[in-house]
Amino acid sequence: MPCSPACLLVELLATLVLAQDPQPTPAPASQPPAGTQPQQPVKAPDPASVPAQERARPADAKTLLAVFARMPGLEATYTEEKKLTLLALPLKSKGRILFLPPGYLFRAVEAPEPATLRITPDELRTEDRDGKQSIDLRRSDTVRVFITALVQVFAGDEPALQKAFTVSYAAVPETKNGWTLELLPKEANLQRMMKSLQLRGVGEAVTAIVVVDPNGDRTTTTIVTADSNRTFDPAEKKRWFGIEAK
Repeated sequence: MPCSPACLLVELLATLVLAQDPQPTPAPASQPPAGTQPQQPVKAPDPASVPAQERARPADAKTLLAVFARMPGLEATYTEEKKLTLLALPLKSKGRILFLPPGYLFRAVEAPEPATLRITPDELRTEDRDGKQSIDLRRSDTVRVFITALVQVFAGDEPALQKAFTVSYAAVPETKNGWTLELLPKEANLQRMMKSLQLRGVGEAVTAIVVVDPNGDRTTTTIVTADSNRTFDPAEKKRWFGIEAK
């Protein structure tokens, strides 16, 4: 089944997992008293070693987006469930997503049927059992606005997001360090693509993304595993993102 604009939104925003914190600077070791055995210095805990879900909840949307902005690259696996008003049973899928700042994304659906999607600053390209499709983002205002908004989320561009969406951030009291970030589109063209988008998380980790279509269809994506420090060599950049080495 071809991917709707709202489904595409979920697939891209499923990459929103967080970068690691910078390494702490170790404190200088103190000299032991005379006649005593020197003790090994106690190393300060490395914040990057703490799982993202066990870190403190970001204070606000600005803080959360700042953590997104530090992400050097991403490889993630996900599961997805689409509840469509015309179908009795939900559609389920799983796959892998690769993201390279500032605006390159490759998504591979692994089940139930193989399919790929690639986003670059200039082009959206898909391939599935129905064939290949390509959209020049420089010639399609509607798609360009849509994709640009998503890239702004990845980049942690709060001013741009505030311009395109009504952004609200709230704690979830019943979940330790739980939070929600909800985006409501302001522009009519985005409102025709989706009714609302909500990110759910714990600590500094996005755990689920829920998109509701204007017709009531709902798509939920769950992050299964993620490497938010992923880097790509020239061969991988060409293979996944179509970037030719200079």
